[in-house]
Amino acid sequence: MKVKDNLTHLHLFVRLFCMIDPRLKSLQLVAWHGTVTAAAATLHYTPSTISAQLRSLAHDVGVPPCSGRAGP
Repeated sequence: MKVKDNLTHLHLFVRLFCMIDPRLKSLQLVAWHGTVTAAAATLHYTPSTISAQLRSLAHDVGVPPCSGRAGP
């Protein structure tokens, strides 16, 4: 399988899971844009809504939420 085919499958996989759980779309956009504020603007949400979604997702997955600060 070619790399382009793998990326296409990965893209479809991510889109499917974002439809199943909208919190994943928020996570994807925070990663893409680099900030909660930019992700919130893209989704027409408030930054606090995105932060709450990320905390909820982290709790459900069983990982501690990040502090929101870069570095150690």
